[in-house]
This record gives sequence, C-alpha cells and structure tokens, in this order.
Amino acid sequence: MSLDLVSILNQYCNPAPINITGSKGSYDKSTSIGKSANAGNELGTILSGSSAWKAKNSNITYSTMDGAAEGSTGVKLVNINNALAFSTEALIGFDKDEDDSVTVAEFNKGIAAKNSSPFASSIDSSSLKFGETVDLNSDGKIDAGEYSAWTVYQDGMNKTNNDDSYNADAAQYLRDGKVTASESKQAESLVTADSDTVKTELQAIYDSNKIAEVKEDFEMPDKVESTSSNNMMQILMMLIQMMFGGSASSNTQTDGSAFNSLPGLIF
Repeated sequence: MSLDLVSILNQYCNPAPINITGSKGSYDKSTSIGKSANAGNELGTILSGSSAWKAKNSNITYSTMDGAAEGSTGVKLVNINNALAFSTEALIGFDKDEDDSVTVAEFNKGIAAKNSSPFASSIDSSSLKFGETVDLNSDGKIDAGEYSAWTVYQDGMNKTNNDDSYNADAAQYLRDGKVTASESKQAESLVTADSDTVKTELQAIYDSNKIAEVKEDFEMPDKVESTSSNNMMQILMMLIQMMFGGSASSNTQTDGSAFNSLPGLIF
C-alpha cells in the first residue's frame, strides 16, 4: 500500500479534531452571540454537505457562561441567547428539504450522517430515537429551543459519574459552553440506552434555563459585511480618486455616491 493511500485512509479513519470556535463567519465575531451564530453556521455547513461525518469529530464552542445559578454560588450558567443563535444556524444543516423546519425524521437522518463512515454503507436512521427524544413538545419538529436544551445536555457529559450515567446536579458544574466530540458521543450513547430518561433530563434543562421565555424575545444578530470586502471597496475608491486628482483621505465614501461625482463617468 502506497504511503499516499495510507495517509488518506488515516485522515478518514483518524481525522484531526475540528475546533469550531465561531472565530470566522458572517456574524460579528467580536460579540459572544455573533461567535455563537458563526459556530452554528459552521456546524450546519458541515452537516449539510457530503462530509457530514466530520461533525462527529468536532469540538464546538457554542456559548459563553453567565452569572451564578440560583442558590449555587460560583456555578456558571449557559447564555441561552448564545445557545439559541448557535442552534438556529446549526439546524439549517438538518433541513434537507429547505422548508425552514426540521422534522424528527430529518433530525435522525442528520445524526445518522454525522455518525456515518465514508467507507461504509449509510446508517439506517429509521430506528434512531434522537429526534423523538429532542422533540420535547412532541410536535414532530425540532426547534432552536429544543436543540439548545440538547446542546446544553451534551455540554454536561464530561464524566459526571464514574460510570456512563448522567448526574444532572454534577453536570452544571462541568458545563463550560463547549461540546467536545467525546461529550457528544457519550450523550448519544445515553439516548440509545434509555431515551425516555434523557428526554426527562432535557425537559428539566429546558425548564430550569427558562428557554421558552428567552426564545419569545430572542432575535438573531445581524450579519456583517466581510472585512475583506470593505477593504477592497476602500482601496478601489482611493485609486479612483487618485486617478482623477482627488485626495485619498480617511473620509473616503464607501456607499457608492463618490462614483457619481467623478467627471466623465455616468452611472
């Protein structure tokens, strides 16, 4: 077997972890909610593509941590607005028919694609129970609030007990606004083992974090123009002004109106 083929096989079988941090994307990465939305968009893009299996090895920073839990000094809580921004974008990756909603079946197919291998036949999603488990109100669809609860649940997986069971009280101390690949794998194994118990835990997370209330007033952050596009426009305007004897000052207009004032040019 050639070295190149060995290298390719190793890349697929043991890929380097993908660290999704929200540091790139269409949202303002200088804000916590913008970074969360960027992280969700990156995950959604992976899930919607032909290499959805790469998401299985992703470490995702989906939220900052806020304040202290009531009656628990020093316990940080997930910023639910951040989680909702992340979830809104991430769910797009599950929405295969692009109807702006994710059905239980679509969610199961997305989880199956995430856990598939490029060298094996696709996982049959019809027997999976992830969608039914995350669909807390049993309306047949997964919304951003429900996916946020699922994300927070995964974030508390980091060995809350010596075995593979889940301890809700211990989990809040372990959450850090990041879901690692190992945490996601453990959470999924618990759904497979006992989906009813997991659904109960998800509902508790949903209620204790007042996700329904936060979701009512939640608005996605605005997207921002890329820095490279802004820089290119500024450079272009400066060059045109210099060609026609204008000054390339820091007050260069970038809204297009400067073009209309140039002699001999008609727009």
